[in-house]
Amino acid sequence: MNATLRDLARFGLMLERGGHFNGRRIVSRAFIDDIRYGDEAARAAFERSPERAMLGNQSFYRNQFRVLNSEEGEFFALGAWGQMVYVNMDRSIVGVFLSTHLRGSPADQVALLRQFGEMAHD
Repeated sequence: MNATLRDLARFGLMLERGGHFNGRRIVSRAFIDDIRYGDEAARAAFERSPERAMLGNQSFYRNQFRVLNSEEGEFFALGAWGQMVYVNMDRSIVGVFLSTHLRGSPADQVALLRQFGEMAHD
């Protein structure tokens, strides 16, 4: 996907709002819920993956998203060079990165966005 920072943020807002944007339904709630909650097969496959150690025990991969916390609706999509859309539905947080790094961990980006979220809720 090619997008500007603004459009990527709008995409994240649509996800955070359960599939709605500007008063219109863009994708179904069932699609958002499938990302957020996944299923046992997705969780079992992720349990065996090397990414599990980086993202934690509650994580799984679903529909091109890495889900960090189903209960909070915390998930992100990651691009090939460090681009990221991060969503935490319960905290109403959307974060976007455009990047061109060759190495590095998305965990660093997620940690930074979580810090912003904590400051916003203090």
